[in-house]
Amino acid sequence: MRTVCPHTQLHPLAERALARFAPDADCVYLGVTSLTAYHGWLCEMWAAGEGFLLVEHDTEIHATVLPELTACPEPWCLFPYNGPGAPESDRLLQGALGCTRFSTALLQAQPGFMASIPTRNWQRMDCEILPRLRTLGYEPHVHMPPVLHHHIYDGLCACGGNHE
Repeated sequence: MRTVCPHTQLHPLAERALARFAPDADCVYLGVTSLTAYHGWLCEMWAAGEGFLLVEHDTEIHATVLPELTACPEPWCLFPYNGPGAPESDRLLQGALGCTRFSTALLQAQPGFMASIPTRNWQRMDCEILPRLRTLGYEPHVHMPPVLHHHIYDGLCACGGNHE
Protein backbone atom coordinates (compact mmCIF):
# COMPACT_ATOMS: atom_id res chain seq x y z
CA MET A 1 0.00 0.00 0.00
CA ARG A 2 1.36 3.39 -0.96
CA THR A 3 1.75 5.73 2.01
CA VAL A 4 1.87 9.44 1.26
CA CYS A 5 2.35 12.50 3.43
CA PRO A 6 1.42 15.76 1.72
CA HIS A 7 2.85 18.72 3.58
CA THR A 8 3.97 22.28 3.72
CA GLN A 9 6.04 21.62 6.84
CA LEU A 10 6.38 18.21 8.49
CA HIS A 11 6.05 18.08 12.25
CA PRO A 12 9.23 16.43 13.65
CA LEU A 13 7.27 13.78 15.59
CA ALA A 14 5.23 12.90 12.50
CA GLU A 15 8.40 12.70 10.42
CA ARG A 16 10.09 10.39 12.96
CA ALA A 17 7.06 8.10 13.09
CA LEU A 18 6.94 7.87 9.29
CA ALA A 19 10.65 6.99 9.21
CA ARG A 20 10.09 4.29 11.82
CA PHE A 21 6.75 2.75 10.80
CA ALA A 22 6.44 3.70 7.10
CA PRO A 23 10.00 4.11 5.83
CA ASP A 24 8.86 3.91 2.19
CA ALA A 25 6.33 6.73 2.58
CA ASP A 26 6.37 9.45 -0.04
CA CYS A 27 6.51 12.92 1.47
CA VAL A 28 5.06 15.37 -1.04
CA TYR A 29 5.72 19.08 -0.63
CA LEU A 30 2.65 21.10 -1.66
CA GLY A 31 4.09 24.59 -1.34
CA VAL A 32 2.87 27.28 1.01
CA THR A 33 0.98 29.72 -1.20
CA SER A 34 -1.94 27.79 -2.62
CA LEU A 35 -5.10 27.08 -0.63
CA THR A 36 -6.16 24.51 -3.24
CA ALA A 37 -2.95 22.51 -3.77
CA TYR A 38 -4.11 19.80 -1.33
CA HIS A 39 -7.30 19.29 -3.30
CA GLY A 40 -5.37 19.19 -6.58
CA TRP A 41 -3.00 16.61 -5.15
CA LEU A 42 -5.93 14.51 -3.86
CA CYS A 43 -7.50 14.67 -7.34
CA GLU A 44 -4.27 13.33 -8.85
CA MET A 45 -4.09 10.52 -6.29
CA TRP A 46 -7.74 9.63 -6.83
CA ALA A 47 -7.44 9.72 -10.63
CA ALA A 48 -4.47 7.33 -10.49
CA GLY A 49 -6.94 4.72 -9.22
CA GLU A 50 -4.59 3.03 -6.75
CA GLY A 51 -5.46 2.92 -3.08
CA PHE A 52 -3.31 4.91 -0.70
CA LEU A 53 -2.79 5.78 2.93
CA LEU A 54 -2.84 9.51 3.59
CA VAL A 55 -0.86 10.65 6.63
CA GLU A 56 -1.06 14.37 7.22
CA HIS A 57 1.97 16.45 8.19
CA ASP A 58 1.04 16.71 11.89
CA THR A 59 -0.07 13.11 12.46
CA GLU A 60 2.12 10.67 14.38
CA ILE A 61 1.33 7.11 13.34
CA HIS A 62 2.13 4.02 15.42
CA ALA A 63 3.21 0.43 14.80
CA THR A 64 -0.23 -1.02 14.04
CA VAL A 65 -1.34 1.52 11.42
CA LEU A 66 0.21 0.03 8.29
CA PRO A 67 -0.39 -3.66 9.12
CA GLU A 68 -4.04 -3.06 10.02
CA LEU A 69 -4.85 -0.84 7.07
CA THR A 70 -3.04 -3.11 4.64
CA ALA A 71 -5.02 -6.13 5.84
CA CYS A 72 -8.42 -4.45 6.18
CA PRO A 73 -10.93 -5.22 3.41
CA GLU A 74 -13.03 -2.11 4.02
CA PRO A 75 -13.01 0.56 1.29
CA TRP A 76 -12.43 3.55 3.58
CA CYS A 77 -10.49 3.29 6.83
CA LEU A 78 -9.04 5.69 9.33
CA PHE A 79 -7.40 6.00 12.69
CA PRO A 80 -9.00 8.77 14.76
CA TYR A 81 -7.09 11.41 16.65
CA ASN A 82 -7.59 14.23 19.10
CA GLY A 83 -9.03 17.53 18.01
CA PRO A 84 -9.21 20.76 20.01
CA GLY A 85 -9.05 20.45 23.79
CA ALA A 86 -7.56 17.91 26.16
CA PRO A 87 -6.77 14.46 24.77
CA GLU A 88 -9.99 12.77 25.83
CA SER A 89 -11.76 9.93 24.03
CA ASP A 90 -14.90 12.06 23.52
CA ARG A 91 -12.83 14.53 21.48
CA LEU A 92 -11.61 12.04 18.89
CA LEU A 93 -12.01 13.18 15.31
CA GLN A 94 -13.42 10.22 13.39
CA GLY A 95 -13.85 11.74 9.97
CA ALA A 96 -10.81 13.92 9.48
CA LEU A 97 -8.10 13.01 7.00
CA GLY A 98 -5.05 12.82 9.29
CA CYS A 99 -4.60 9.05 8.93
CA THR A 100 -6.96 7.77 6.26
CA ARG A 101 -6.76 4.92 3.76
CA PHE A 102 -8.80 4.96 0.57
CA SER A 103 -8.86 1.55 -1.12
CA THR A 104 -8.32 0.84 -4.80
CA ALA A 105 -11.88 -0.53 -4.92
CA LEU A 106 -13.29 2.78 -3.66
CA LEU A 107 -11.23 4.89 -6.07
CA GLN A 108 -12.25 2.72 -9.01
CA ALA A 109 -15.94 2.61 -7.98
CA GLN A 110 -16.04 6.42 -7.62
CA PRO A 111 -13.51 7.69 -10.19
CA GLY A 112 -14.79 11.27 -10.44
CA PHE A 113 -15.48 11.72 -6.75
CA MET A 114 -12.59 13.97 -5.75
CA ALA A 115 -12.79 16.14 -8.85
CA SER A 116 -16.49 16.74 -8.15
CA ILE A 117 -15.88 18.39 -4.76
CA PRO A 118 -16.82 22.05 -5.23
CA THR A 119 -15.01 23.55 -2.21
CA ARG A 120 -11.30 23.07 -2.77
CA ASN A 121 -9.73 24.94 0.15
CA TRP A 122 -7.42 22.63 2.14
CA GLN A 123 -9.14 23.65 5.39
CA ARG A 124 -12.43 22.11 4.18
CA MET A 125 -11.31 18.84 2.59
CA ASP A 126 -12.36 16.53 5.43
CA CYS A 127 -15.65 18.44 5.82
CA GLU A 128 -16.32 17.92 2.11
CA ILE A 129 -15.18 14.30 1.75
CA LEU A 130 -16.90 12.76 4.80
CA PRO A 131 -20.52 13.73 4.06
CA ARG A 132 -20.19 13.16 0.31
CA LEU A 133 -18.85 9.62 0.74
CA ARG A 134 -21.62 8.94 3.26
CA THR A 135 -24.18 10.13 0.72
CA LEU A 136 -22.75 7.51 -1.64
CA GLY A 137 -23.27 4.81 1.01
CA TYR A 138 -19.77 4.60 2.48
CA GLU A 139 -18.88 4.83 6.17
CA PRO A 140 -15.38 5.19 7.54
CA HIS A 141 -14.11 2.02 9.19
CA VAL A 142 -12.49 3.27 12.39
CA HIS A 143 -9.38 1.52 13.72
CA MET A 144 -7.96 1.90 17.22
CA PRO A 145 -5.94 2.95 19.12
CA PRO A 146 -5.88 6.56 17.96
CA VAL A 147 -2.87 8.14 16.34
CA LEU A 148 -1.42 11.34 17.78
CA HIS A 149 -2.30 14.73 16.35
CA HIS A 150 0.25 17.49 16.80
CA HIS A 151 -1.88 20.46 15.86
CA ILE A 152 -1.81 23.50 18.11
CA TYR A 153 -5.23 24.77 19.20
CA ASP A 154 -5.26 27.89 21.37
CA GLY A 155 -1.62 27.35 22.32
CA LEU A 156 -2.02 23.67 23.28
CA CYS A 157 -1.06 20.60 21.29
CA ALA A 158 -4.00 18.29 20.58
CA CYS A 159 -1.94 15.34 21.87
CA GLY A 160 -1.69 16.95 25.29
CA GLY A 161 2.11 17.15 25.12
CA ASN A 162 4.33 20.13 25.89
CA HIS A 163 6.25 20.51 22.64
CA GLU A 164 6.16 22.27 19.27
